[in-house]
Amino acid sequence: SNGEIDFLVTYTNSGNKLLRVCVELKLAHAAKVEEGLTNQLPAYLDGERCKYGIYIVLWYKGNSFSKPSKYSSIVCLEERLHSINANSNISSMIIDCAKPISPSKLK
Repeated sequence: SNGEIDFLVTYTNSGNKLLRVCVELKLAHAAKVEEGLTNQLPAYLDGERCKYGIYIVLWYKGNSFSKPSKYSSIVCLEERLHSINANSNISSMIIDCAKPISPSKLK
């Protein structure tokens, strides 16, 4: 791979077997958010000799931030990532980091 994995998580289970998971983190508004899942993380898995990966995307779109413009909602991005993920050993998740609306402003 051309870079370094964001996180390499290791754990030794009770049978003294070392378990390893590559974790890649991307912003939803990054230009190559899809390529991170389809190209970058699989390359890291190969480079680190890991079987499993987790792809985490941070979503900031809301009232005070308009990006990404390519996806109208978290659901749209989630559906897209699911449709392009060809590796069953990679799980993806989106974390909503958009600033919540204060209950006092909802009235």
